[in-house]
Amino acid sequence: MNPKTPLTRSATMPLTPVIVESPYSGDTTLHLAYLRACLRDCLARGESPYASHGLLTQPGVLDDADPHDRTAGFAAGFAWRLLAARTVFYVDLGWSAGMDAGLRDARYHCAPTVERVLGAEAMARIRAGVARDDSVCTHGVHCPLCLTAQLDAARARLALAQRVIDLTDTFMLSADSRTSEVLSAARAEWDRGET
Repeated sequence: MNPKTPLTRSATMPLTPVIVESPYSGDTTLHLAYLRACLRDCLARGESPYASHGLLTQPGVLDDADPHDRTAGFAAGFAWRLLAARTVFYVDLGWSAGMDAGLRDARYHCAPTVERVLGAEAMARIRAGVARDDSVCTHGVHCPLCLTAQLDAARARLALAQRVIDLTDTFMLSADSRTSEVLSAARAEWDRGET
């Protein structure tokens, strides 16, 4: 489905609760972009999706790389199984170990399952979006940790630019008049944003 497709259900129409299973580990940027498209697909189908791997893996909650946290995340996600009408497996990117565990849990509880794909066109859009968005944080969302790192990098660049300006000013004080004129013109262009 197109990520910009309008959702047509009324706010008063009841939604069917579902659990969404899709890959997470590995290329988390791609996997979380895919998950967002899967969640939107569910909403367009009149479902209220829950995806523990998109919620519980946010910074400061659980670390998917830590086996204890991963097990705790599976247990927390599986606790919702009996409340959902079905579990939906999105398989455009294949089956992950976590999805296999989700399928085993669904079968153990005799919970209905559905397998879906978004399709090649949707996957091309998702991959293109991930490829051109270099501002996506390493967790796949704009989290405070990555935004802080980006802010620190910007501050470092500004400090370097200020140091260059200070050195230029120092150089201009000791340079001959022609060099001083050229540097003054360059500084004026910089200040006006013409460079």
